[in-house]
Amino acid sequence: MSLLMTHNPISFMQKKYDWNSVIIWLILAFLAAGSAVGNMQPSRLLAIAVFVYLLVQGKLVEPMSMPSRVLVFTLFFWIVWGIISLIWTSDLTNGANELIIIAIGFIIILTLLNLANNTSNVLLIIRSGWISAFIITLPLAFWELFTFQHIPDAGGLLPGKSDLVETGGPASTIMIYAGATFGNRNNYCAFIVLCIPFLLWAFEQAKNRSKKTKYAILMVLGVFIVVVDGSRLGMFCLVLELIFWLMLQRRGSTVTFKKWSIILLIALIFYLAFEFQEHTLSRLEDLQEGLSGKGQVGRTNLFINGLRLIKSTAGLGVGAGGFMTSVRTGSNMLPTERIYASHNLWIEILADYGVFVWSLFIFWLIATFSYVVKARNIAKKIEHDDIENALRYTIILMVTFPFCFLMNSSIFRWTILWSMFGCLAVITEIAWKAIRRYQHDTVQ
Repeated sequence: MSLLMTHNPISFMQKKYDWNSVIIWLILAFLAAGSAVGNMQPSRLLAIAVFVYLLVQGKLVEPMSMPSRVLVFTLFFWIVWGIISLIWTSDLTNGANELIIIAIGFIIILTLLNLANNTSNVLLIIRSGWISAFIITLPLAFWELFTFQHIPDAGGLLPGKSDLVETGGPASTIMIYAGATFGNRNNYCAFIVLCIPFLLWAFEQAKNRSKKTKYAILMVLGVFIVVVDGSRLGMFCLVLELIFWLMLQRRGSTVTFKKWSIILLIALIFYLAFEFQEHTLSRLEDLQEGLSGKGQVGRTNLFINGLRLIKSTAGLGVGAGGFMTSVRTGSNMLPTERIYASHNLWIEILADYGVFVWSLFIFWLIATFSYVVKARNIAKKIEHDDIENALRYTIILMVTFPFCFLMNSSIFRWTILWSMFGCLAVITEIAWKAIRRYQHDTVQ
């Protein structure tokens, strides 16, 4: 906590170019590298380099908004508790690696906060960065869909024909899918789900028909990939985002026509994607069997095992990185069809780090969402359109978190999640400052 000082950030970057904006954009655009390069993800390397410079120069600034302060405290406590938990974790190596990842995530968040502190067009840069990352992945994704070839991932899986993909339970089949650079179709779908609100935001902000068409096409391509990949939670998140987009839209006949045109177009893409990928419909039909259906028993038992682990440790957790080993070797564990990764970020944080860290994480999410809703209402009242738009699409983004975090727990180990948390912190900081400035001017 003492690392946060109160000086102006990166004065050298303001001399000729707005280097703050460039670096923010690069950190986000480099998310397109996914997990293909393993731990040497360019977003991480760039964020660490900038953070070290800020630290050495004594130019780190302390976040001001309540949600950002809660986030900083949560991550600080998370890391400290995780280090202590290495004493009893069942997988010391994995636990140490995981804590390094969390610490780097903390650095990414602080770096984005500091760069944004002196960048006037940061909302545009954040939006452009996520959209650029998505665009960069598209050629590879469609190469996969039409050639059935895949690049090797960081785990060393060989490229070649489409891999065996689980369609429920132990059953597997050759399935057309795109994982791009993320090594896993669920991770890629989670990434797309996080990008869609930024595309909707850009679509609304576009000033002419050609730009609106461009963003509409990008949204359609994203939806097509999620449906073809057969991600049931991904499809649910897309529908949820569209529902909240409709609910939070401003009134007006022109807006109504445009938004319903997008909805109908996306519905058509859903249909075409179902025709292209025959296994997607069967995956949805498997849900009719409920928790006892194909593929659901393993995940349900993983959830129950996680609760048993937290109970057996009196709420302290099994220790950093200990979930998989504890499920595989622990007593009183239900069978999980040889699947040991939690596939559930919520239960993994709870089982590994215990009730205290999990509660702080939940509190930060609730505090941030509550503040965003409240701040949007204030921004709407004072007619601050840029802030109101940013907060509206932040709401659309955050409502998918409970489900997006169920798609694949390994998202926790890549820069996507931490960059998103950093962007949330930046947006709440901007809103807090704008509202405080308005209130100060009104009083005067």
